[in-house]
Amino acid sequence: MKCVVWGTGKDYNKYIKYVKYEEVIGGGVKVVGVVSDEDCVYAELDGYPLISKRQLLSCEFDLIIVASERYFYEIRQEALSMGIADEAIIKISVFAIMGLDIEEYVQLKRSKMTIFSNCCWGSKIYHYLGLPFLSPLINMYVLDEDYMKLVADPKIILQEDINLLRYENGPKHPFPVFRLGDIKLYFQHYETAEEAYEKWNERKGRINWNNIFFMMYSDNENIVNAFCQLPYSKKVCFTTCNTNDNASFFIDTKKFGERLKSIVLQSGAGRYQLYDVIELLKGNIERSRDVIRQKRELIYIN
Repeated sequence: MKCVVWGTGKDYNKYIKYVKYEEVIGGGVKVVGVVSDEDCVYAELDGYPLISKRQLLSCEFDLIIVASERYFYEIRQEALSMGIADEAIIKISVFAIMGLDIEEYVQLKRSKMTIFSNCCWGSKIYHYLGLPFLSPLINMYVLDEDYMKLVADPKIILQEDINLLRYENGPKHPFPVFRLGDIKLYFQHYETAEEAYEKWNERKGRINWNNIFFMMYSDNENIVNAFCQLPYSKKVCFTTCNTNDNASFFIDTKKFGERLKSIVLQSGAGRYQLYDVIELLKGNIERSRDVIRQKRELIYIN
């Protein structure tokens, strides 16, 4: 895949070595240019030709690699306004994910996956992988029993409108709680009901019903077993319960010294590398554990 790197700041310097590594090992990418400021006086950077935004559209490329985590969404929006497809825009930081197969990552991005989760794990995965929010369950949580009601028949249930129930006090500010039928939705990262309502409906309209990954975490063995029996091929339940179901992912909290929720959320942000994220999102839970273990061993050996 021919790639153009957009940006030459600190994130370029931090991550370009990972991109170069993929080039060297034949990882499926080749950088054909770096987008610089219009008034740049240099002809190349690290052996790559420098091009302006004006020259970008006349350049042949498959991917835009955005070399700025802070301004990723602003650059993405600018690229979209230039007619560049969203599927072709990726974050440079994904190249630093341990053992990531960039071609499989691009396939995942192009598949436009919707993630349903009962906590902020889905939000963190979207951020970590630089994927657009294709789910209304973002920056919020749903209690176990209510989440099971929602995922039992989400296409029907999500046709209903949500209604403000009350505000609750949070660690930073009061936040709105909405009702979806008899299901309560806790929008703990929103300060106003208006913002929560707008984002919910905006993202609900992006759901890809043909490609959904279902996730939850729970310490309740009955809930875990019920979730694992749901008729979905791509699902995972992170739990402290020892079950034999292939959809459950056992986490030993004593090993990490933290609560299950904290471990799950941090794994979604890439801190705890418990699984290969691409394999997990394919629904290959056991393989996701084996693959990340093999990748870690390979890196440590080398």
